[in-house]
Amino acid sequence: MKRLPTAVLDKGKLKQSLIINYSGSFITGLTAQAVTFPAPPVSVTDLNTFRNTFQQDLANALKGSTADTQTKNNSYKALVQALKADVTYVNQVIQTTYEADTNVNYATLKSLILSTGLKTNKNVGRPNPLGNSRVATTISAVAKNLGKTGTNVNGVLKVRVTAAKKYGTSAIKSYWLQYRTPASGSGETAVPAGPWIDYISTSSRIQKTGVNSGQYDYMVAPVIGVFQGKDQLNWSPIQQVIVT
Repeated sequence: MKRLPTAVLDKGKLKQSLIINYSGSFITGLTAQAVTFPAPPVSVTDLNTFRNTFQQDLANALKGSTADTQTKNNSYKALVQALKADVTYVNQVIQTTYEADTNVNYATLKSLILSTGLKTNKNVGRPNPLGNSRVATTISAVAKNLGKTGTNVNGVLKVRVTAAKKYGTSAIKSYWLQYRTPASGSGETAVPAGPWIDYISTSSRIQKTGVNSGQYDYMVAPVIGVFQGKDQLNWSPIQQVIVT
């Protein structure tokens, strides 16, 4: 497969003192390139809200209480988490763009990434959805009766995760599932994707009960600690499943 560029987060700019400007550049880039990146899992509006919330909480914590500092740290983690989700989405769009036209050159794909305000890292083959984590993660909906169609029955969304049990010396302690109703239609009849719904499982065989029947997008991120933002590895590719 052709060598593809990969969007990566600049860890140096994820510091609390730098992340406001860094995330602002990413928001500006996603806004300017909305045609190419139309449906990030964390919308530009929501990403900007996370950024503004952290900026305000950071100001409050400068001369505030211990509680203010904790609030600031929590909003920082939420902002990092949102950035990770949207960077994974950028890589998915790059992969889809390549699959639609395998003649597209490396420079064109790289320029698409750079236009979002992110930097790139060279990658051979398909962009690794886990970024720099180097944890091989694949996910699949477990079908009870229709095999490859990914149908789950009785309102249960089942997802099996295949991943290393550790990231470095840290054990993977849980798996974070997000699912939503997908976007549909086009033009005046277009219906946007629904909000992501969260579910945490301590088992790699995830079972979310009480799900309404219908079609869903879903993705999973392993978590190596107790914080979804700080200890969460990057999202897997988005897949689809039908629940009956």
